[in-house]
Amino acid sequence: MAERVQVQGLGGAVPGISPTIQRGGQYAVQVQQAGRNKLMDLADALGQVNPMLQQYGQVQKIQFEKGAERGEMEAATADLDQAIEGLDATGEKLVEQGLMPRSQLVGYQRSYKRRIGQRQAKTLYVKSLNDRIQEVTQNLESDADIVSSIIAEERDKALQQLGQSPLAMQGFADFSDSVENSFYNNATKKRDRAVQDYNESMIVEDFNQDFGEMLTAAESTPEDIAQLQLAMKSRMDAIAKEGKIPRSRVVELFWNGFAVPNVNNLLVGDDPQPDKAEKMLDSMLDIDLTGNGGKLGNINREGAYIRSKAVELRGRVETARNKIEDDQEENYRDITNLAGPAIKSVIGGLTGNTELDNIRVATVQRLLDDTGASFDEGTAESLIRTQDAAKLLDLMSFYNNNDAKRRAYGRATLPLEELAIKIKTRSTAVLSKADTETIKKNIDEYVAAGGDDVSDFLDSGAGGVSDVPIIAKEVVAYGREKEVELEANLWFEKSEVYPAREQEFESSFEQVIEELYPSKKAGDISNIIEREAAPFKEKYNRLIKDAQIRLKNTDGRDTKIIEEFEKIKTQVIGNWQSIKQAEKNYQEGIRKRVKEAGEAPLDLDKLGTTEEAQTLLETKIGSWWSSFRAKTEGVVDLGAPRRGEEVTEEQRIRATVYDVDLDELGTSDLQSRVKAWSKAELVRNTIENAGADADLTDLENAELLIRRKWGFRNPQEAVDLAAARKESVLNLDYRETPYFAGPRTANEEWGEIKREFAAYINTPKAERDLNNFPTFKSWNQAFGVLTKEDIINVWQAQVEVFNNINKI
Repeated sequence: MAERVQVQGLGGAVPGISPTIQRGGQYAVQVQQAGRNKLMDLADALGQVNPMLQQYGQVQKIQFEKGAERGEMEAATADLDQAIEGLDATGEKLVEQGLMPRSQLVGYQRSYKRRIGQRQAKTLYVKSLNDRIQEVTQNLESDADIVSSIIAEERDKALQQLGQSPLAMQGFADFSDSVENSFYNNATKKRDRAVQDYNESMIVEDFNQDFGEMLTAAESTPEDIAQLQLAMKSRMDAIAKEGKIPRSRVVELFWNGFAVPNVNNLLVGDDPQPDKAEKMLDSMLDIDLTGNGGKLGNINREGAYIRSKAVELRGRVETARNKIEDDQEENYRDITNLAGPAIKSVIGGLTGNTELDNIRVATVQRLLDDTGASFDEGTAESLIRTQDAAKLLDLMSFYNNNDAKRRAYGRATLPLEELAIKIKTRSTAVLSKADTETIKKNIDEYVAAGGDDVSDFLDSGAGGVSDVPIIAKEVVAYGREKEVELEANLWFEKSEVYPAREQEFESSFEQVIEELYPSKKAGDISNIIEREAAPFKEKYNRLIKDAQIRLKNTDGRDTKIIEEFEKIKTQVIGNWQSIKQAEKNYQEGIRKRVKEAGEAPLDLDKLGTTEEAQTLLETKIGSWWSSFRAKTEGVVDLGAPRRGEEVTEEQRIRATVYDVDLDELGTSDLQSRVKAWSKAELVRNTIENAGADADLTDLENAELLIRRKWGFRNPQEAVDLAAARKESVLNLDYRETPYFAGPRTANEEWGEIKREFAAYINTPKAERDLNNFPTFKSWNQAFGVLTKEDIINVWQAQVEVFNNINKI
């Protein structure tokens, strides 16, 4: 039976029960209404609070969603690396700075972190995987699952970057599977292709290793070829039988990877081998793939157009044969040029001079290498030590295995044998003292003239002393001493720094042409330099050699030679620039235009009349004076200065502008020309002092009009004016414009230019500097003269101009 529980402390909260007497003596129970207490008041209060709590929850949800929306947006544009680094404190700074209410922080962080995780998967994770894609093509012989290993390693790195944030990792997982699947599929395909290519390359490599040289062996017989064909067929059958590569693909590899490249290799380069190529091609095309006459050469399908390619290769074989025929003369010279010094070195034997003996060994070795055969190390040295020229000639017979040089060698055989006999005969004879001294004297003269290959000089007979190479030890040793001396005198040219300096000098020729003719093409510039720069390069070589000899034993020679180099370069290139500038002056000058026009007048610019020019001077230059005179009239006497008074600038300008009109000046008297020159100089001064935005066209035209009619004091004045106007030459005709103050001045300059031009043309081209011929330089710049004919033409035209002036 359950224990009864006593309820206490509820006071009036529990309703009371009491008996009551009803009518008829009946009893009834009456329940009294319970009273109020604190708990009931609390319950009522809570009933009123609940709707407020519901409203609060809705507000929180709204704030969460706002924060989530903001987090999504900011995560989408944030710097990903910085965002990942600060992932733990996401949103906290915004709250601290009052930029976001704390009620939005949870939603902001949830969306921000998840979005960052998604971005990390779609960008950084994708990139990190793709950055390693090339690794799947490595270690192709390994059976390890390289692709899965890469994915696992990069996934671990990515998750570590996210700091194990559950929300970020959840976002990362939203896309990581698809990223990994895509990478896995691509990487697996790439590795499969790489493995396939590797396996196929190994097949081709095996073909080359096992059959390449055998197909071109000179001694192979038809029976050997048949056995080789059977071996190649068996190899292809065995590869196909393994099942990894279809038989059709094996045939493609054999043809495209082995046959065609090997035939092509025999047909390219300086020494094509068409006979060997044809032999190899025929051997492979004749392979019976089926055993029933199914020849390799009959296949012609996609991937293996063998029959068509064979026709092309046969055409290339014939082309190579034609090239050999065309090159036969050159090959003959190459063989004899190598063989002559080699035979001489062998017959001459070892000298005991280590350096000279090494040169002789290298000379013989070059000949042996050129035959195309392989020789034991020390063969060249052994031939020289034993002086066995006959054996050297025998070893040269390996040229017969070289398709490119076989015929040329055949031509050279007899002359080389005769040369060996002559050298041998000469070597056994003793040079007379007179011949020895003559040879030494010839060597000295050869070196003094700039020769630098004494060995070659002796090979050629030492200047006519012998008709065969000279190998007498005394003169050979003397020649070697001279070569050592030459090397010592060329210490700068043989230094490590010289090639860069030489290139600097060579490029200076191009720079001059490029500066003078910016639009010239590189090929045209090269042609100019090749055609015309030789004298300048010879002068440079002479000067640089003299400097090396002069400085070779001085302290600090490395620094001093660089200083000398700069001086020499400046001098030589300066002269080159001077010549080219003179030529350009001719091309752009008036003389060439007159020559091309013949008797016709030049098409000169229309510059107006002298009356218009005078009006322009008064309005543009004299206007300030007119204004000043109007304001001071009757107040200040601005008449002519009294005797002894200095002429002010204002008065000079007034006199120049107003005193005499241009159209009133004559052309024959010097006084009128001086006044015109003053007006022209005043115009020039005004132009040069004008503002940057001033329109000076009218003034410049007036200036040129004055000069066209009244001319200059001398040609240099015209040159200076052209430079001031930034023009290469003034647009004037020396047949109508006087370029001298008068006949006397012209005659003096005529005498001077005749003298200078005679000296100019007698000066070596590489030493011509226009600055040393000032009169000729000014005529070249003013008129474009370049030859004696040009000078005479200009002079005669000027004589005619002054004759006409005197007639006025």
